[in-house]
Amino acid sequence: KHDVNTPDEYKVGGNNHFDIHIYRNSDVIGGKPLEIITAEDLKGKSGFEGKLITESVKHSVVNEFIEIVLGLRKVGDTESDLSTHGLSALLMSLIYQAGIQRTEIHKEYAL
Repeated sequence: KHDVNTPDEYKVGGNNHFDIHIYRNSDVIGGKPLEIITAEDLKGKSGFEGKLITESVKHSVVNEFIEIVLGLRKVGDTESDLSTHGLSALLMSLIYQAGIQRTEIHKEYAL
């Protein structure tokens, strides 16, 4: 069903709709204060053209894992090394916990 993507698939409600919002303090680090990257922007660059992007990414992750287990790929030779995601995972976890508890994130949780 998802072998071919129509332009509507990248719009709100479509199977390939997602946006990445990047917020920057441009006064400190420069660059655009807000950058929005859409799935449609990524489709040709990522090699996922004509496929359901999220499913393709899941397949790639599983394939990389299996290749590592079988010794066909080195642990650090992956598209995204999970060991570098610690801070992001912690921040998301704290945001979810604060939302569930309806509390503020306190300084003692900050790194």
